[in-house]
Amino acid sequence: MLGLVNGRMLLHSYESVHVYLLTLAVALAGIATFEAWQRQRWHWLLWACAACTVAMFCFGSGVASFPAVIVLAFALRLPARWYAIPTATLAICLFLYLFALPGDQGVRSVLAFRPLD
Repeated sequence: MLGLVNGRMLLHSYESVHVYLLTLAVALAGIATFEAWQRQRWHWLLWACAACTVAMFCFGSGVASFPAVIVLAFALRLPARWYAIPTATLAICLFLYLFALPGDQGVRSVLAFRPLD
């Protein structure tokens, strides 16, 4: 239901694909993190990170899925060394998003912090 907060997303067909894919990816990441706790296998965090990567590159707010997985892992009391998996994946994805992919200048200009301008 998180995708229903913006009515514009529901009216434009091309934007609803972004929202529903993002919501699906975040839900799958949460389920995979829960499975990592239930089965006590770190491999499930790789699946969670794959879903977070899909969420990040399908819509701008998908970057929040990585901290969500880390917070959920903390809440489930997963071993601390397992946090390196989503943290490293987030670092790689941020590098790709901000520096390596085409159009990165536009992203960096939006993120620029210039309070005196």
